[in-house]
Order: sequence, then C-alpha cells, then structure tokens
Amino acid sequence: MQYTLKGKIALIIGSTGGLGQAISKKYIDAGAHVISVGRNISTLEEIDDYAQRKNSSTTIVQLDIKNSQKIKNLAQEIKIRFGKLDILISLSCILGEVTPIQYYNEDIWKNVIDTNFTANFHLIKNMHSLLEKSDQALAMFATGRMSEENKAYWGAYSASKAALEELVKTYAQETLTTNIKVNLVDPGPISTNLRCAAFPGKNKEDFRKPEEVADLFVTSSIRSNIISGETISYKMTVA
Repeated sequence: MQYTLKGKIALIIGSTGGLGQAISKKYIDAGAHVISVGRNISTLEEIDDYAQRKNSSTTIVQLDIKNSQKIKNLAQEIKIRFGKLDILISLSCILGEVTPIQYYNEDIWKNVIDTNFTANFHLIKNMHSLLEKSDQALAMFATGRMSEENKAYWGAYSASKAALEELVKTYAQETLTTNIKVNLVDPGPISTNLRCAAFPGKNKEDFRKPEEVADLFVTSSIRSNIISGETISYKMTVA
C-alpha cells in the first residue's frame, strides 16, 4: 500500500539498525524527508543512496545518541534548516548483559541506561519545541515485551525499558492538549541483532523480518484514530 507523507520531516534515531533501515526506507518511499541518525556511517550512506535512487533526499547524521550536547546541536540544526519536526521515531536500544544484578558490570549498566532511557529524555527535551511547530506531530518510541517472561537476569534492559515507558506515558499526558501525539510502539519479535543476541538459541527465521513490520511506523503516522499515550502493537494493527 502506498502512503503519502510529502512535505513531512521525519527524524529517525537508530537508522543504522535493522529496523531503523527498514523504517527509513519506508518513509522515503512515502515522500517524507528523513533525517537518519546513527553511528554507522556506511549504513547511513546506503540510506542516502536509496533516497537518491528514489529521486528523493535525506539528511544523514552520524551521532552517538548518548551525547546530550550533540542532540541539542541537532535540534538547533533542524530548526535552522526545516523550522519544524513532524515525526520523531526513537529506536536506539542495546541489550547489555544477561546476568544476575550482583554480577552486573557497572560500565555496561550505565551504557544501557544512558542509551535506552536517558537519551530519550534529552530527545524529548530538545525536540519538543520543533514538534510544536508541526501542524500535526507524532513522537514514537520503540518498546518491547521480550524481557517480560525473563525478568531474572535482564537487569539494565528491563529497568531501562520500564523507565522509558513511564517517561513516554508522562510526556503523552503533558501534551494531551497540544498538536503532538506521543506513543510507544511494540513491533513484536523481529530478526535483529539485538534479538538474536538475546535469544542465541533461536533461528533468525523464527522472527519476522524488519521489513515486515516497518509499515507499522508509517501507518501510525497517518492514522487519525490513534490515541496519544497508547501502545501501538503489531498484533493490534494486523488483528
């Protein structure tokens, strides 16, 4: 199905991951100008090449999401160049260790919390005024349920995801009377490096490919019946 997002500015954090690449391409296909953010420059360049083949354009930004000053600088650059932000998608996530808390490496713990949780606080803080400039803005934050049945040993991952969900729900409540919709998105089990690391005994073919669920993030940006604050899930959209 073809969707139209012509004239929309979409910031995709975590564009160089498997799901991020798939979503970036879907947004390019839909006509949005995608600001692709990630750490892998070669993958960012591949996304840019894809946009050019589609006679479109994209902006690629190599950035470590944990660097709050660079997030602030990115927001300033978006303001100067585009004046607004219509869509914010945050996908950056790392697993960390799967080990008892008493043995958890402190540096790894901090890295997981900074990446999965604190970085999203800085995104909201710095991108909010740009989302306000959009006629109809949407902020989506990826979450997942893969740790719920494996609470033991999931330490920083479980803690960071629980904190992220509360942060996003709070932001949704604070923006109910604005033009901004704020949602968590659960794409379900996907064949990504993170999931394969979490379940090394599973075959990659047991999970859906990122391309299969990327449409979820596009359709969510144009559906008028989505309620701010709810969790959008792959199961919900295909049921």
